[in-house]
Amino acid sequence: MSRSGSKYTFPRDDNGVPFLGAASNTDGTSPIVLEADSDTHELLVKDAGVIAALESISGSVNYSTRIAEDSGNADITYIGNAALGASESNPVWQIKQLYSATGLDKTWAENAGIATDDFVFQWTARESYDYS
Repeated sequence: MSRSGSKYTFPRDDNGVPFLGAASNTDGTSPIVLEADSDTHELLVKDAGVIAALESISGSVNYSTRIAEDSGNADITYIGNAALGASESNPVWQIKQLYSATGLDKTWAENAGIATDDFVFQWTARESYDYS
């Protein structure tokens, strides 16, 4: 897929509006249709290729993924993972923060002052945690 246009046709909704699409970062050409949560409007990431790759490493992947921009800083993006069907307000989320102002720095939410990739956070409270 080139930056100036796409050789792919993405599906359209009932109003004839095309879905948002992206090129895979693996090969730069495979099309991926992006979806958003109808309630929160957050981008949902579902890619069979990525899931298959992760399954080959870990045996199985059964996570919901959320991606959201910080409400006060466009350079900060949060990515959260939890078991499928998990409530966003339950402390069962793994949350990392991406900071893009100086490159792309990834940090993890802190639990008791220690950065961790444990599933112990609330997605709804992601902006209130410290990250390192």
